[in-house]
Amino acid sequence: MLKGNQTRIAIIDDDEDDYFIIKDYIQEIEDGNFVIDWLSDYQSAIDKIKAKAYHLYFVDYRLGNETGLELLQEAASMQCDRPIVLLTGKGNKAIDIKAMQEGATDGELLHHGLFEFINEEKQKEMLHQVLEKEENTNDIEIEIQHQDGEVKPCLLSVSFQKDFHPHHLIHGIIHDITNIKRAEEANIQAQKLAANERLIRILAHEINKIITELLDLTKPLELKFEKFPLQEILDESLSLATDRINLQHIKVQKNYPDSPLEIEADKSKLIIAFTNLVINAIEAMETGRGELDVSISALSNVYTVSIRDNGKGIPEEYLSKLFEPFFTSKKNGMGLGLAACYSIIESHGGTIQVESRVNKGSNFIVSFSR
Repeated sequence: MLKGNQTRIAIIDDDEDDYFIIKDYIQEIEDGNFVIDWLSDYQSAIDKIKAKAYHLYFVDYRLGNETGLELLQEAASMQCDRPIVLLTGKGNKAIDIKAMQEGATDGELLHHGLFEFINEEKQKEMLHQVLEKEENTNDIEIEIQHQDGEVKPCLLSVSFQKDFHPHHLIHGIIHDITNIKRAEEANIQAQKLAANERLIRILAHEINKIITELLDLTKPLELKFEKFPLQEILDESLSLATDRINLQHIKVQKNYPDSPLEIEADKSKLIIAFTNLVINAIEAMETGRGELDVSISALSNVYTVSIRDNGKGIPEEYLSKLFEPFFTSKKNGMGLGLAACYSIIESHGGTIQVESRVNKGSNFIVSFSR
């Protein structure tokens, strides 16, 4: 029989250490008058439940050869009307649902409605819609306000048991995902830091590259002059741009004299200069509509190379600045390509001129003394 104002609690657990841990937690409750006993096996627990010896039972999921769920089922068959709290410790939703169906409850939430712990009106409205549909729903993300005022992110799963008359029985399981959220945020922050580190490395590399190229522009080029045909130099320059030409479906027209026109040149450097001019022309033209004309001619005292496109052209106010370092009209350009071209051609005793009309195209004319 139960006595006075004492609250008699049974901890049903086959591990005595767990019993002492749970007992210590319960005894920390202020103003509580508790008698706490340990029931170490399944059968003695059933006998005490049948005798209605306790007000409240804490049941471990593992009880030797039996489980806490089996104890719940047998207690329900005896029409036990005392609250039983199943300590699953499993983080397993299927076990939680089964325990709820057998009658397990969370003591702290007795006589409280879920909506009392939700502040957001939108979340309340969403839950009303879920309940009205009477459909089992898993992992609804909601925010629950703890009794100390802290708001915690949680996942709510709801299942309906429709064989209870005249009303349905609703089972709800709430999982606190605060630690999961914190881990996700920490992971996102780590990814951001890693991305920032990669960006810094890329920027450092690009800055170093720009500085190197700028220094290259300011110091005299080391050239090795030999005689090469201009036709050969231009063909190799066009070859280097073949992928871009094919990708943008550019039509290329070459107009060369039959006989080789040789100049004293550092072949590799001139190929860099002409390749830059060809790529600039390609980038100025529309895909599928580009026409690139590359021609060589011999006058009385000079050889001239013309690289003409039918692209968007260059505004007149830009022409005087075109070969200045860091001047560019391209979105992602650095403004060093044409400056390098100018430096290379000048070092060969050559000159470079530009003729351009907006929406008509441009013509870069390079001249070398014979």
